[in-house]
Amino acid sequence: HGGSRGAGTVSSVTAAGIVDTVSAAPVGGVHGADVVEDVIVLIHGLVCSGRLWRLLIPELQAVLPTARIAVPDLLGFGRSPWPADVEYTVEEHCKWLLRDVLGIGGTTLADDHGGANAPSDQRGRLRRRIHIVGHSIGGVLAPELAARLLAVSKAGNAEGAELGSATTVSLPWWPEEEEVREWWSNRPAGALMARPWGLWLIWLLCSVLCQQRWLWAPVAAAALRTVLWFVPGLLPLPAASCVEMASDAMLHSYHSANSSFEHLVLAYHGGARAAVLKEQGIRLCAVHGHADNIIPYTCSQRFAAGSGAEFVLIDGVQHTAVVEAPGAVADIIARQVRAAAGDAADGGGRRGGMDLLCGEHEGGVTQLGERPSKAERFAVAAVTAPEAAVQRRI
Repeated sequence: HGGSRGAGTVSSVTAAGIVDTVSAAPVGGVHGADVVEDVIVLIHGLVCSGRLWRLLIPELQAVLPTARIAVPDLLGFGRSPWPADVEYTVEEHCKWLLRDVLGIGGTTLADDHGGANAPSDQRGRLRRRIHIVGHSIGGVLAPELAARLLAVSKAGNAEGAELGSATTVSLPWWPEEEEVREWWSNRPAGALMARPWGLWLIWLLCSVLCQQRWLWAPVAAAALRTVLWFVPGLLPLPAASCVEMASDAMLHSYHSANSSFEHLVLAYHGGARAAVLKEQGIRLCAVHGHADNIIPYTCSQRFAAGSGAEFVLIDGVQHTAVVEAPGAVADIIARQVRAAAGDAADGGGRRGGMDLLCGEHEGGVTQLGERPSKAERFAVAAVTAPEAAVQRRI
């Protein structure tokens, strides 16, 4: 990409793609004892790249200074290759993530890129505790990848890796394929894709824009900067993030985007693997923006109800919660990491804990009253929702 993802970032070129690894502060340890390193893997969504997480990474570094952060470009997107002979199924995406991101059967995180952050005289056996976070279709892959990692770890083939937690953000999940196809058919993009000429039009646009992105990406970026300069509040995101996302939206092929959408959204109605994670005591959390106008928050709510995951609803946030509210998402991930490590102090982020606030309970969602500004303090209400899903609202 035409820009850095932050200081302390190492880009690793693997056989199948590119993974950015953000260095961490040294991990203290007892001489000769095993060193446990928390590794947070951030998986982006459709027609995006790892740059989606640019605002979240410094927030994570603030609350989890010793964790290592791996930010891959999914196969078929961003700087990773876009192979035409891959169907981009859940299985193929997970296989690539296991091998070329987690280093299980590969080398990416198994290598020491400034990781294993303990001095060599203190280091015993290095164990990596993996926390998987996915946004949108990355959220579909998060529990699937977590379940596969758990199975490999139990079989003793995980090369020192163990599963810590899994977190989904803005998850596009419906329990039945008929339901998701019906829902998308009533959306403009879905209605377009349902027609043969619509798919041809999308293919044509993708061929013109994506294949000639060297021309169109700077044009789109300049046009968007101009529009946002005249109308600064047009989009609910920082201007720099809008420009990056517009550029990254061209970094894919028609085949990689369309096939990933087909397999990870339209044809995916899994949930059994997530329930298995909960049965095995793995921390599972579903986060969603209450104002999401692309994927309704009820997708995450129903997923949480069926899998036993914790459900966190963020007020005033749309689909890109990791960009719109990076501090809140970072605190949620920090709770997951600390709980997996056995330190389950509720809400222990850099804000020194979250204020509990009672409110009117309606339809399984706690309706909150007046509270401090969301800029630095996030009021949270914890309730037990129907079907035993634990629900929070920020």
